[in-house]
Amino acid sequence: MRGLRSLRSPIILTAILGLAACAAPPEPAVVSPPAHAARSGVNPMLPPSQKRSEVAGGPSRLKGMNTAQVRALLGNPNFRRRDAPAEIWEYRGHACTLDLFLYDHPTGRTVDAYTVRSARPIAADACLNDLVNMAGKGPGGP
Repeated sequence: MRGLRSLRSPIILTAILGLAACAAPPEPAVVSPPAHAARSGVNPMLPPSQKRSEVAGGPSRLKGMNTAQVRALLGNPNFRRRDAPAEIWEYRGHACTLDLFLYDHPTGRTVDAYTVRSARPIAADACLNDLVNMAGKGPGGP
């Protein structure tokens, strides 16, 4: 009888641990910016030091800018690719990635289109503000 009791405890413990292993893992917490943040273009997910500059007009204001103007605002791209007839400039920020599509025109190469990519929803204005602040070149900056 004593032998059965000594075996029963490890068997019960194994069964409990086995059942616990079958339990679903807890869902990760998802933190989303408030809806008013997406409308205002301010990204509250960024540290306070990253909220110092806002660029009016969002990425659409980049359309028509030449390469020198884009670099003056955003610095050098993190990635560049020539895919004729376009050149794609990629800027990676804390919360998003901005792709600029530049095409040759009689006045030089200018931005014709853009896309904003992000793992979480973010307003295009907030994305551009993030990138401008990372470059340290706000509207009145260096």
